[in-house]
Amino acid sequence: RREAEIENIQVMKEKAEKKIKRDRRVLDQQSRTLLSKIPSKKDREEIQQLEALLEKERATHKRKERTHKMNEDRLRRQVAELTRKNDELKDEIRRLEKRQLDAWSQSEAEKEKGKEREKEAGSKKAAKVLTESKTTNEAPLKREPAK
Repeated sequence: RREAEIENIQVMKEKAEKKIKRDRRVLDQQSRTLLSKIPSKKDREEIQQLEALLEKERATHKRKERTHKMNEDRLRRQVAELTRKNDELKDEIRRLEKRQLDAWSQSEAEKEKGKEREKEAGSKKAAKVLTESKTTNEAPLKREPAK
C-alpha cells in the first residue's frame, strides 16, 4: 500500500512538473511576445522623431491651408466685383444702343418730313407756275422729276 502511494505521488509529481514546464514555456512565449511589442530605445527615438516631423508637417499644412483660404476668398470677392462691373457695362451698352437707335430713328423721321416738305413745296411751286402760265397764256415749263 505504501508503495502504491509512493508510486501515485511520483505520477502526480511528474504530471505537476510537466504542467509547470508547459506553463513556464507558455509564460516565456507570452513575455517574449510582450517584450517584442515594447519598443527599444532606438525605436522610441525614431518614433519621437517621426512624431515631431508629423507635427511640423501638420503646422505647415495649416499655414498653407490658411493662405489658400485667404486667396480663395480674395478671388471670390474679385469675381463678384468684376461680375457687377460687367453687368453695369452691359446695361450702359444697352442704354447707349437704345439712344443711338432713337437718334437714328429720329433723323430718319426728320428726313422723311423734309422729303414731304420738299414735295409739298415742289407741288406748290408747280401750281404757282401753272397759275402764272394760265394768266400769261404761256405753256407751262417742263420740269424734270426730282431725284
